[in-house]
Amino acid sequence: MLIVALVAPSLAAQTLGWKGTTDASATLFFGNTSQWVVAGGSQLAYSDSAIEVRGELHADYAQTATDSGSSVVSRGGR
Repeated sequence: MLIVALVAPSLAAQTLGWKGTTDASATLFFGNTSQWVVAGGSQLAYSDSAIEVRGELHADYAQTATDSGSSVVSRGGR
């Protein structure tokens, strides 16, 4: 028999109000073929005694040269 208990931290331990984070990165590779990647993300959250709201945005873009001389592009987002 497995019993699992989930316990939320007390409200006093939580940070109330607005908080946000942002991150970005870039990578370049050159060798037989060149390729590069750019990525970024952001998160914004609000907490008070009755509600917690959180939003997140993330985007990626990458381009790679092929042996035939064309490029392959990939991109994503959340």
